[in-house]
Amino acid sequence: MPRLIRANYAVDMPRPVFGAHTYLDSVTDSSNADFDNMKWSNVTVDNYNAFYSTNCYYVVPVSEIYQIINNVNLRSSAANWTGIYIAHNTTIVAQSWQRNAANFDYNATACRATVQCNVGDLLKCQWHNDYEEPLTSGTYNQASIQLIEFS
Repeated sequence: MPRLIRANYAVDMPRPVFGAHTYLDSVTDSSNADFDNMKWSNVTVDNYNAFYSTNCYYVVPVSEIYQIINNVNLRSSAANWTGIYIAHNTTIVAQSWQRNAANFDYNATACRATVQCNVGDLLKCQWHNDYEEPLTSGTYNQASIQLIEFS
C-alpha cells in the first residue's frame, strides 16, 4: 500500500474497497422505511466481496476507518427534491438534499462521511423515498468506499 511519510509519522494512502456506478434499483431499508438502500448495476470494485446486492449494503470486512461517498447527478424527473444519505448501521452519518429550483433533472447532490467501523458493521448509500429517485440509466450516479489506515 502506498505510504506518505512526514516528519514523525506515516500515513497509509486510502485504499478503494468498493466502487459502483449506474443506479439500478433500491430496497427499502429494514431499519428505517423512509430510506431506500441503493443498488448498482455496475460494481467496478468489491475487493472483499462485501457488497450484498440483495439488501443493497456493504458489510465491513476489516475493523478500521472508512470513507464513503454517495453522489447523485441525475434524478428520474425534475418534479421533487433530491435527498441522499449515508448510514452506518442504523445511524444516518451524512445527508445532502437539493430542491428543484430550476425544474431540471440534472441536480448534483453528494455526501461523504468518514466513520470508524467494526467487522460486520453495515454501510449504506441511500435516498429518501419521499423525494425523487435517482435515474436508473447512464453513469451519472456513483458510490465509493475507501479503507483508511493510519500507523
